[in-house]
Amino acid sequence: MKNATPGDRVRQLRKHVNFTQLAFSEEIGMTHGNVSKIEKNQVSPSKTFLKALKMRFSCNPDWIETGE
Repeated sequence: MKNATPGDRVRQLRKHVNFTQLAFSEEIGMTHGNVSKIEKNQVSPSKTFLKALKMRFSCNPDWIETGE
């Protein structure tokens, strides 16, 4: 996905693991509203959010932040 944002990559990960926003947020211990705002690029993913993705889904935080 060219010119993807961190929110786009979070959405891509969520869809890859076949979760709704609500189920995804519950799985990583975050609020549904927080996940929604991140996917809409209204807020940046926090370090806590990135750590939760790494712990639960083995997702590289650098990929979420930079795409690399």
